[in-house]
Amino acid sequence: REIVIGEYGPRIFAEDFSKRIYYSSDSGATWSVIHTIPKSDTSDLHIHFTAWHPTHTNRVYVSVGDGTFRQLLELDFVGLDKTDPESWSATDRGLNIQPTSSIVFGDKLIFGLDGIGMKTGTLSLFDPETLRESSLLELYVFDSASGLYLQQSNDTYIWGIIRVNGIYYAAAYRDGAESNGIYASQTGLCW
Repeated sequence: REIVIGEYGPRIFAEDFSKRIYYSSDSGATWSVIHTIPKSDTSDLHIHFTAWHPTHTNRVYVSVGDGTFRQLLELDFVGLDKTDPESWSATDRGLNIQPTSSIVFGDKLIFGLDGIGMKTGTLSLFDPETLRESSLLELYVFDSASGLYLQQSNDTYIWGIIRVNGIYYAAAYRDGAESNGIYASQTGLCW
């Protein structure tokens, strides 16, 4: 089984804050670095997730954060050896989104977002062919002062999306947020 993962946390050695994307063709028994995102200062660079393209088996999406480092990379295998970094081509898709989690949904991807220039705590359906996204879930909480449900644009983050026994689950959490919780969907479209 093929696996692609990326580094999230800080490097142990202060002189190297770069982040790497790793590939395994044997279910994680061995690993090779296939792409490095260079960085020379201590600000917040990390990999939120990697996800295989739903229909192009030689393409991987990499969500990079935060702030000025925010980008959605597309890594395409264009060579002969997937363990060789020279066999991968990286393209910044130029999207102003920062997904923190993803799951394949047919020929599309469902992204969980954590903000930075957009609404936090949302789920979006992303079409990799058109590079368009559409909102699936925006979280609201009850405001007792007004008696209304208000959209929480900075209330929580979507940290993970999984599918178990045919049901999709999204985990939302941020310290002190009112809309923290587990959200479920039988279809992936209605949450």
